[in-house]
Amino acid sequence: MRLQTKVTLIIVIVWGLMVAAIYFGAQRILLNSYLQLENKQVIRKMDQVDKTIERMVDEVETFDTDTAVWDETYNFIVDKNPKSIQDYINANLQITVFSASNVDMMLYFDATGKTVFARAVSADRTMEVPLPSGLYDYLAPNGKLVHQPDLKMKIKGLISIPAGIYLVSSHPILKTDYSGPSRGALIFARYFSPASLSRVEEVTHLHLTLYRLNDIRHQPVLNTIFNQLIDQNKPIAVIGQKKNEILGYLLLKDINDKPIAILQAVIPRTVYEAGTHTIYNFNLLFFGFGILFIIILSYLLRILVINRLEKLSKNIINIESKKKFSLRVNEEGSDELTSVEKETNKTLSIIEEYGRQQKLLLNQVSNELDKANLFSRRLQEAESLLSDIINTMPSILLIINKDFLITHLNSLAEKSIGKSIQEVKGKSIFDFFPYLKNYQNKLNTAVTIDRVIHTTSDTTLYFSVVTYPLHLLGKEQGLAIRIDDISENVKLSENLQKNDRFASIGVLTAGIAHEINNPINFVKSTVTSLKRNIADMTNVMNKYAEIKSSENLLNQLQEIEALKKSLDLDYTIEETHKLLKGMAEGTHRTASIITSLRTFSGASEETMMKFNILEGIDSTLILLKDKCAGKINIIKNYSDIPEIECIPGKLNQVFMNMLSNAIDATPDKGDITIKTEKKGNHVIVSFKDTGTGMSEESKAKIFEPFFTTKDVGKGLGLGLSISFGIISDLKGHIEVKSEVGKGSEFIITLPIHQE
Repeated sequence: MRLQTKVTLIIVIVWGLMVAAIYFGAQRILLNSYLQLENKQVIRKMDQVDKTIERMVDEVETFDTDTAVWDETYNFIVDKNPKSIQDYINANLQITVFSASNVDMMLYFDATGKTVFARAVSADRTMEVPLPSGLYDYLAPNGKLVHQPDLKMKIKGLISIPAGIYLVSSHPILKTDYSGPSRGALIFARYFSPASLSRVEEVTHLHLTLYRLNDIRHQPVLNTIFNQLIDQNKPIAVIGQKKNEILGYLLLKDINDKPIAILQAVIPRTVYEAGTHTIYNFNLLFFGFGILFIIILSYLLRILVINRLEKLSKNIINIESKKKFSLRVNEEGSDELTSVEKETNKTLSIIEEYGRQQKLLLNQVSNELDKANLFSRRLQEAESLLSDIINTMPSILLIINKDFLITHLNSLAEKSIGKSIQEVKGKSIFDFFPYLKNYQNKLNTAVTIDRVIHTTSDTTLYFSVVTYPLHLLGKEQGLAIRIDDISENVKLSENLQKNDRFASIGVLTAGIAHEINNPINFVKSTVTSLKRNIADMTNVMNKYAEIKSSENLLNQLQEIEALKKSLDLDYTIEETHKLLKGMAEGTHRTASIITSLRTFSGASEETMMKFNILEGIDSTLILLKDKCAGKINIIKNYSDIPEIECIPGKLNQVFMNMLSNAIDATPDKGDITIKTEKKGNHVIVSFKDTGTGMSEESKAKIFEPFFTTKDVGKGLGLGLSISFGIISDLKGHIEVKSEVGKGSEFIITLPIHQE
């Protein structure tokens, strides 16, 4: 058997064993991996279904909280006046309110668990219907929904009654400022209708089927799945009857953690089908490449081994016939043929050595000449490349001598001044670039000037200037000056600063509206009481005015005293004083908020002026009061510092970014310490929080544009970058100290006077 045939046979056998091993390995390992991946996908989708239902419950909770935490509801629970009770019902509990709030039942309970008011509406929310049967199983006086003594306690979730499943929320009835004590509980419920299930399907893009407990008990398969859900306490996946579908199941529990139904989702088996298709294509591809490998290997065997034997024979014959001792036979391998090749080549080497020594000297001379020519060509190429780079660079480049006379210009510089190098060579740089005259003393050394302002009759331009000293052999010292037009960048930076401040004002609008709305609502609710009190006092005064003579004076005074007693005049007068005082405080609070908003926005934001930093910080804190309420304790360590020269609107924008970031970095309760001090000709302001802190990696990138550690949708990462730019423009700097888990501190240093 020939050598080529033996090697080919061995390759084929090894390749066949590899194909079999890979095929069975793919079937057992890869297919199982795809099944596990498919199961994780199903569980993830069912978790998405669960979270969607939770969001629907949160919607009910939002409406419930808005109504329960309200002074009018707080008074309604204990109000004994039929007219005011009916006024509240007419205003807040009409059928149209149910439709607007997207709820089907509203139930009011007092602190003892007694029903104050309860109403349910039909499925189309057009008429009132009796409360569904089975509902009171969840409404025991000491039950979760009804008994709400804790101010921070609230219950939400699902309940199951014969009429169906409801999304329910219960909240303690409190004052508008969340103070108590609790006067009972307010319960909102929304029917989990087929339309609600369709809404979940639209969000999750799944086909869902709801099975209540009565449906499950009569179906063995569903009953088995129900038991598995109880045991595992998480969603499960089951392969359906159709091979291209897999079923996901989610167990729904009520507020008492009792199972009430299961949700079935039909999910296409895209992952599993893609896996089987991938395995099939992989095996097919491996088989094809194996065949190609055998063909190529056989070909290489022919080229590298068989041909060698043939070439060796031909080479020996050729050298002998031509007497060319510079020729060599190939030395390959370590067999007997290789030994013959080596001995033959040794003999040829001795004969060739003498001729090779002569040629070597000639080759060395030729190589040195080639190197010299190559160096010359590369030097010319480098000069040409450098000239092209200088002329095409997007910056103005000038070269001047020690007397500031121009010696070279690039193309952009010629275009900028409208003259060629021949026209300006030997002339002063300040004749063509007058805005550099003010920096003449700085141009003798390496320097970077970030912003040079050049104002013309039409517009204002901004340039950055960088100088590079030149030391030329045999010549006097020169200077290269690079000028870049940064006008667009400056305008973009200013626009970003404005947009960031407008965005900050927009974010504060909701909180400010809420802050203003509270005193306005108080004044509104107080007017009725004031009218009643004034009417009562007027009646008493009218009685005094009716006394015209001393006749029956005693009887008339007794009648007046009886009237005063029936009206409880002393309490009425005291109550009137308190109501007027509350109205004064509300209007003062509203005026304070509006004044702070005007201070923050800064009508003259682009004007450099003297500014009281403490007033700017305090006005910003007032605007952020709603954001801080209930979780942030502001600690002020103010010292006596002078007013500084700055742009107040922009500096307030920095304070807003510092404080907003500190609040966002403190998810739970914590402190923010604001400290000011004067140090030499500078003022130092620090903002220190007790929040989550930052890693060293995040701290290194914190001032980069668009870098943020917040969640998606909560920030663009421009606030600190813009703040850094504003402080730099004011010739100040920001220092950051932070440690993960212990909080962060931003220290701002600003000069008192701008040069």
